[in-house]
Amino acid sequence: LSRLCDLVAAARAAGVVVLWSRWCRTSPTDAHYGALDEYFGPWGVASHDNPLYLASDKGRAIMHELAPRTAAERSRVIDSHAFDAFAARRRDGRSVLREELDAHGVDTLLLAGCWTESCVLSTAIRAVAEDLNVAVASDAVFTCADAGPAALRVLGVYCCMVRAAEMSAYLRDLASAGTLAEADATAVERTAALPVALAQPLPPASAEAT
Repeated sequence: LSRLCDLVAAARAAGVVVLWSRWCRTSPTDAHYGALDEYFGPWGVASHDNPLYLASDKGRAIMHELAPRTAAERSRVIDSHAFDAFAARRRDGRSVLREELDAHGVDTLLLAGCWTESCVLSTAIRAVAEDLNVAVASDAVFTCADAGPAALRVLGVYCCMVRAAEMSAYLRDLASAGTLAEADATAVERTAALPVALAQPLPPASAEAT
């Protein structure tokens, strides 16, 4: 949790766009029935033992340490009903996540959070298919399942795997330098293997409301 908090704080300081995706499945009758429901089956729904569904609506709350703070940040919370965060769609069929990324000129994603083998892995593979650069904070993803280590190995096939502290330092360099070129130069001096195409900070006219 502390690594995630540090990443979010560093991204805010650098003016890098942060998006939140939260799991919102509550039951097989929540209007999102599909292949995952078929796979997990009907067991444990009433007893809240089925891992596909939240025990109550309170389960979708974002931890206060990581929660969005401004109206602009709250508008970037994506309600997810599939492991792949790109699957959440607006009424016109557009992917909510893809639309947000395009609106902010983002070409690189840094993924962190849970669960490693489901939402993180599915979103990472889809992002690569969407022609985005993808990095994963390998020590800021987590899971309760045994498949976590295997998922990290698979992620390494598709993504740049970085340590959260390295990425936080890179973002702080960006905040101090003001440009990606200067931040990249500082990162090279530290010999840190980090992505060099993070979203440019928004211009003052498009700054987030506080």
